[in-house]
Formats: sequence, structure tokens, C-alpha cells
Amino acid sequence: MTIGDRVASRDNNFDVLRLGAAILVLVSHSWALTARPEPAFAGDSLGGLGVTIFFGISGFLVARSWHLDPRAGAFVVKRVLRLWPAFIVVLLLTAAVLGPLASELAVADYFSSIEPVRYVTDNAGLHIVYALPGVFTHNLYPRAVNGSLWTLPVEVKAYALLLVLGVVGLLRRPVVLALVLAGLVWVLGVEADTRPDIVATWLEGPLQVRLTTVFIGGALLYSLRDRIPLDWRVALAAALAAWFTSKSDVVLRTAVWACTIPYLLTFLAYRTPAALRKLVTPGDLSYGIYLWAFPVQQALVLIMGPASSPGWVVLLGGITTWLIAFASWHLVEAPALRLKRRLHIRAATRPTPAV
Repeated sequence: MTIGDRVASRDNNFDVLRLGAAILVLVSHSWALTARPEPAFAGDSLGGLGVTIFFGISGFLVARSWHLDPRAGAFVVKRVLRLWPAFIVVLLLTAAVLGPLASELAVADYFSSIEPVRYVTDNAGLHIVYALPGVFTHNLYPRAVNGSLWTLPVEVKAYALLLVLGVVGLLRRPVVLALVLAGLVWVLGVEADTRPDIVATWLEGPLQVRLTTVFIGGALLYSLRDRIPLDWRVALAAALAAWFTSKSDVVLRTAVWACTIPYLLTFLAYRTPAALRKLVTPGDLSYGIYLWAFPVQQALVLIMGPASSPGWVVLLGGITTWLIAFASWHLVEAPALRLKRRLHIRAATRPTPAV
């Protein structure tokens, strides 16, 4: 059985994997926000692994979305509806509610500043800023209101790259995706002062390049879906390759992980028990958890003081964030996704051009 034999089925655990990735980020940040080293596995922090999982799954599923409906306008609208509604809500509530409650400034002084407005507008435009006036100034991880937001511009740029490849008809050509992947790995290997300016501007730093390679690796896997088996032996080989390169040279690790991580995630999504989907019965809360965990945890550290325990931040932050993410899913994200489904229906019912 190949990956292509399963992609049309909704019987998968991608949502479960995304939930696990969001929890890894939450747990990892609980240590960072209490000024302790983040837990690590396979040469990366748990948060780094969580973000890598997000990008590997996203590359595979977004490539599938383009394959099912290769219209540039629809593609853009679907990506906007998935990312921005919940993003805008977290920005507004953080700036207008959490900000004045957590700020050391008087409420009048807080709102007399232009910074809360700029926090919303700049971040919504993907020019990421982290500070609000007087908020979390004396925390162990000071002034960062939501340190998780930095990945969103990277993801949007990865979407844009995939869109360009799709519009010019190259997304269905695995050799082109492989060349793009090789080019990104090469960029990562050259010295920072000799990198092409356009790449340095577009991807900003090595971590952004690494995440983009995993995203493109997911898209490449989808393009080869009919040729690659869903086989535990292949998954075992991929896991061993990822493990043995986890602490090697960054270029080698990036190249290997871009090929192995998307396969491992896809294998787990299609070959793990369906009973795991009970974990996501309340909804796909992973994005809401990712967006809200950091400010919730910072607020807990502010309340509990500098002696905050990472365990308590995980527990209390996890419960609070889950409740907020539940509301975000049912009040914001799911309604937006229903608009996405209308686009699918419209595409499916449009008349076929006469030949």
C-alpha cells in the first residue's frame, strides 16, 4: 500500500499529531519562561521538535490542498481563513484585555500609548513585535508577550513559495521540489555573509531555512505519494536516519530530516490506531493552543512569582490554554473553516470546460 492509496481517506491522525506538537511547545516553553533550560530530544528542544512537526505536516497537507483545487485565489483565501481569524482574535484580546491587566502602567497610561495598536497591526501584517507597554517587564523571560508568533511569517512564506510553484505548474514535478530542497540546504551551508541577499531577506535565519526545508519535504512526499509505500520498515529506517543525524552537522541533519520527518509523520498519521482520534473529539485545538499558550504561561509566571515551578506552569497553563483553545475553535476557527468548505463545493460544482 502506498501513501497515495490513503490520501483520499479522512481516516488519519494528523490532528492528533498537531495536538501533540502544540503540547510539546507548551511544555518546552514552561521551562524557558521559568528561566530553566528547555527539555531536549534528538538534538533539539521539545518546542523545536513541535514546530518541526507542524511544518512537516503542513507541507504535505497544503500540497494536497493545491492538488485538489489548483486555483490561486482559492488557495490564498483558504490559507487566510485558516491562519488569520484566530490570530487576529488573540492579538486583540492580548492587547486590549491581557495587556492592561498585566501591565505595570496605569490603565489610562497603557491605552494612551500607540504600542497596543501597533502590536495588533504590525503582528497582523506579519511584522512580528513582542512587547506591550509595561507588560511582563519583570518576568523571568521579560517583555515577550507572545514568543510563539515568530513562526507565522515563516509559514506564510512557505505557502507563498508553494503557491508560486503551483501556479507555474512545477508543484507536480518531484524533481523541481527536490531541487528547491537542495537549494535551501545549500543556502544553509554557506556562510551568513555570502548568502544571497534575496534568501537572507526572505528566510532571515538558519532556523527559518530549516523549517522551510521540512515544509518542502512534506510537499515533495505528497508529489511522490503513488511511489512511496506506507511500510513500517521504511519508517524504521527513516527514524534511525533522523536519530543518527540529530547531533551531526546542521547541513546533513537538515537534509536528512527534510526527507525523513515528513515520512514519519505521514506514516504515523495513517498507520496509528483510529482510537487516538478521541483525543481530538472536542475539535482541532492545536492552533489555538499554540497561539495562546505563551501569553497564558507568562501571565501565570507573573502571578506565581520568580519561584514558579515549570510543572505548575505546564499544568495550570495547559488547562487554561485548552479551555481558551476550545472556545477559539468553536467560536472562531470552525466557522472560518466552514467558509473554506464552501470554496471546495464551488470548485467541485463548477462546469467542466468543453474540449
